Amino acid sequence: NILDTTNITPSENFKHVNIDPSSTAYILFTSGTSGLPKGVPLTHTNILSNIEATKTVFKNNFSEHDKYVSFLPWNHCYGLNCELNYMMSTGASTYINTNIKNVMSDIQQHNPTGLCTVPKFLHQVRNKINKIEQLPTFMKPYVNPYIKRRVFGKNIKFCTVGGSHISKDDILFYKNLGLDIYQGYGTTECSPMISLNGPNGNKIGSVGKILHCNNIQIQHNDEYNELIDENMYNTHIGNILVSGSNVMKDGYLHNAKESIVYTGLGMRYNTGDIGYIKDDYLYIVGRNKDQYKLSNGKFINPTDIENELLKISEIDQVLVYPSKNGKYNKAIIVSSHSYETIQHKINNMNNELKKYEIPQEMIVTDEQFTTDNNMLTQKQSMIRSRIIKKYDKCYYDME
Repeated sequence: NILDTTNITPSENFKHVNIDPSSTAYILFTSGTSGLPKGVPLTHTNILSNIEATKTVFKNNFSEHDKYVSFLPWNHCYGLNCELNYMMSTGASTYINTNIKNVMSDIQQHNPTGLCTVPKFLHQVRNKINKIEQLPTFMKPYVNPYIKRRVFGKNIKFCTVGGSHISKDDILFYKNLGLDIYQGYGTTECSPMISLNGPNGNKIGSVGKILHCNNIQIQHNDEYNELIDENMYNTHIGNILVSGSNVMKDGYLHNAKESIVYTGLGMRYNTGDIGYIKDDYLYIVGRNKDQYKLSNGKFINPTDIENELLKISEIDQVLVYPSKNGKYNKAIIVSSHSYETIQHKINNMNNELKKYEIPQEMIVTDEQFTTDNNMLTQKQSMIRSRIIKKYDKCYYDME
């Protein structure tokens, strides 16, 4: 279960092969959160340019002395390029977890210096150690380092996180433990990293500085302006369009034109995400297809509401969506607690949500959203349409 690259000498173990940099290195399939999976052909240039751009963020933070514990799937671009390819390119060693149930014991056994992970993992680990939040403030400097070592091993430097949105609260929780979380953003079509926080610039709330291998254009849309306070940010908000050496060259397999847009700056890949740029950092507001308006004209970003609801410790997972008539929000909540308990907790939230954002109807289940029941992708992103269809059959029966 160990892939150790520290003793490999290229001249002895590899033959020289002439490879066309523009030829296809991989065909990876998207996770299909908003439709059928699509084949993404990535070239050698796509992959290597993304690795080199990522190295500029971390500079000399990795060497042959570093170790990683791998538990991300390598048939997805995040694990493949950021974990496998990137780590090998730095000479670091990778210890492979073969059973996700044993990942914490593997981490404690091998004492990695870094981890590539997803928000759900960090949130679940936080829930297991959240009793630290009950400690008196003066005790935390003494107890936090012990908890960090006990959970993540004695050598951990930081974690990179991607695949879906992570809350500021989770990042700050780990920062208080003494563990930096560097949030990034990307898509399979971009090999995958588009932006990334790092040791030399970590702006919590953003998804990092834009990597030099790509260029971003924000396709302005006035409809999205109410999602942020223009007086505070003084910037455009809209669809995130990307071009660069890391972007798939010829479009999707057998469907080259989908998600490609043409602007005054040439051909661009449309990520489907909404965001803005401030001080060279990229901020994600939400997913284009997930946004909706209520019948009162209020624009809803369900991710923001979900993140607020997840602050309630009794809620494990939550999905927010509009009622069929569009008058209010509904929520599907995963919890081991009763409907009445959850309702009471939501009613006692203090101004975290606007009145029109609070779900007026709830479905509470104790069945977790997982990859095994096809409610989550391998990146741990919710497959929203599938979850709604399973738990709110009336939503679809009324169509």
